[in-house]
Amino acid sequence: MENFNFDYVYNDENTVEIPFDPEWRNGTGYFDGLVSEVLDLQPGEFGRSYCPDSKRKMIIQSVGEFGNIVFFQRYTNGQNFVVVCNAPRVLSSLLDLNGAISNDTVGQVFNAAKSLRPYSLIQKLWEIKEAHRQVAEASSQS
Repeated sequence: MENFNFDYVYNDENTVEIPFDPEWRNGTGYFDGLVSEVLDLQPGEFGRSYCPDSKRKMIIQSVGEFGNIVFFQRYTNGQNFVVVCNAPRVLSSLLDLNGAISNDTVGQVFNAAKSLRPYSLIQKLWEIKEAHRQVAEASSQS
């Protein structure tokens, strides 16, 4: 397993450069709009962007049909920052990605995403989501 962390992925030559769009901001320092943004990334692939106003680096990780997980610096005072993220709701609760996350957690999520390339995890999550939809639909018809 590779030792991924925020800076490693951001600076990696294989990370795709994505131009920043101010519409991604939600007004509270998070980038909710980027979670559902359709980008030219394959599932599991990483992109990077930079918010010029807040001087924050962002890493975007595609999770296919679910959208994107957005990891970004918060409170960037020189080298002191925490990594927080926005993620699709189903993944946020499943992977416990709420609030500040440790570099270890960032690395674990990045490593897990390597398995997304063959769609195995996405397919399984899609099946779970579809099963929940069918149960909800069936219960509403009874």
